[in-house]
Amino acid sequence: MKLEVKITKRLKNFVLDVDFIHEQGVLGLLGHSGCGKSMTLKCLAGIETPDRGRIVLNDKVLFDSNLGINLKPRQRKVGYLFQRYVLFPNMTVRENILAGMLARQVEDKEQIVDSYIQHMYLQGLEDQYPYQLSGGEQQRVALARMLVTNPEVLLLDEPFSALDTFLKQQMEHAMFDLFDRYGGGVIYVTHNRDEINRFCDWVAVMEQGSVVELLSKRDLFERPVHLSTAKLSGCKNFSKATVVQKSGSIDEEHPSGGRVQALDWGTELTVSGILPAETNYIGVRAHYIQLSKEKTANSIPVRPVRVIENLFETSVICCPINIEFNSRPENIIQIDLEPRIWRSFNSMSQFWLKIDPEVIMPLQST
Repeated sequence: MKLEVKITKRLKNFVLDVDFIHEQGVLGLLGHSGCGKSMTLKCLAGIETPDRGRIVLNDKVLFDSNLGINLKPRQRKVGYLFQRYVLFPNMTVRENILAGMLARQVEDKEQIVDSYIQHMYLQGLEDQYPYQLSGGEQQRVALARMLVTNPEVLLLDEPFSALDTFLKQQMEHAMFDLFDRYGGGVIYVTHNRDEINRFCDWVAVMEQGSVVELLSKRDLFERPVHLSTAKLSGCKNFSKATVVQKSGSIDEEHPSGGRVQALDWGTELTVSGILPAETNYIGVRAHYIQLSKEKTANSIPVRPVRVIENLFETSVICCPINIEFNSRPENIIQIDLEPRIWRSFNSMSQFWLKIDPEVIMPLQST
């Protein structure tokens, strides 16, 4: 499978300007609500028309503004799962799935529908109407209706947004089975980093209608380039930074690596590897920070200002000693740790945060 997308479309608040190629696995479109993710899918499916550009699926031109090509949705061999499923309310489960096959020229339609009813665990619900189904059952019907079209690519628009936590967990297992059985390309829209981690191989990070970064799932969580990407990936601690030294061994207390001045934390830190010249922020994930009762290399003296007891972990909001606490997000550092670890520090009014150079992410703001 190969999907080539290069389109623009003027929207109310910005211009959708998307340019990417996807060839294998599951590509996640990650971004805040309203950034253009769903509109991108609608343009791919033929529900919306770009102003300019070109969309090619497996060497078949779906849209080309210069050539005047704009195939209708049923001609594109694209499977599209809407956020709210959009089942036909006056049709039964079987009839809804069969409706997906209207454009297919095959003789064994009923047998194909039966196979998808079995694959989606819909046996016994064939004669039920959408209003008689749970949210999870409705989604399985919508997935079956999408798959019977024999699509060359699947477009999933926040498939779990309408489900409660229990149903979502059930449907995640069904989604894993779907991806394993389907084997083709998938474009998966979400603003949930956990879904990206579970389902996607690649990630296109979108902001105000544009793809600001296209990277592997691993790089999203370990080596993002842009500040906005790191925020979307769930990183909680950021500081403006200036590069003091790009790389090189300094001394025993400051091992080999680049050095940055973390302006919002009032300290200088060593960062592993060579620092890009564009670095103007650093990020550190809350669960990578260690506590220490004494000063160590690459540590920050802090005082705790708030403790949040969660079900399985404790979050501690800290402020560097040399900075006056005023609740500014950039001046605080959050650490997430096991409650048993925090119990040995909770009586202390001051301690050190040890940050290994390997876990500090050099970032650039756009």
